[in-house]
Amino acid sequence: MEIGSSESQSECNLSIKLGMEFDSDEHAYDYYNEYASTIGFSIRKEYANKNKAQGIMSADKPQTFFTDQDPAISLVMPQTYHHLCVWHLKKNVFKHVSHIFRDNASFSKDFSKLLYDYEYEEDFLSAWQEMLDKYNLADNSWLKTTFAIREKWSMTYGRNTFSAGM
Repeated sequence: MEIGSSESQSECNLSIKLGMEFDSDEHAYDYYNEYASTIGFSIRKEYANKNKAQGIMSADKPQTFFTDQDPAISLVMPQTYHHLCVWHLKKNVFKHVSHIFRDNASFSKDFSKLLYDYEYEEDFLSAWQEMLDKYNLADNSWLKTTFAIREKWSMTYGRNTFSAGM
């Protein structure tokens, strides 16, 4: 299964595939970094800190990684929490339901509440359903897909994951 389908990815000669194997971690990192830079983002391998007095080296991998729905992150860094970039999410929601933004000034506020305001899942789910009903969006395929990955963008599900307030 090939990952991704955006225009920039279709111009890329590299692809990330489920089950890919590499000779070494270094080869996997180099391949993915080349892929990432070709489609417009970059990664860091790890952070290394050395205590000169004790000669101790530690390498902390990122706890959270923000992208615009690039599923390859989960393949390359399976122990890292993959969170969606809110800026991209808002840009995409505007793109996919622009008619709602145009006709309803309150939609942006209602959607932002889904991002940040609900502490309990029951409240989030209720507000999501209210939004779908209020704006007649129950059949919107993009919102259905977005709802399916709500753990990656709603603070209701991500409050216990380090994100530096992003």
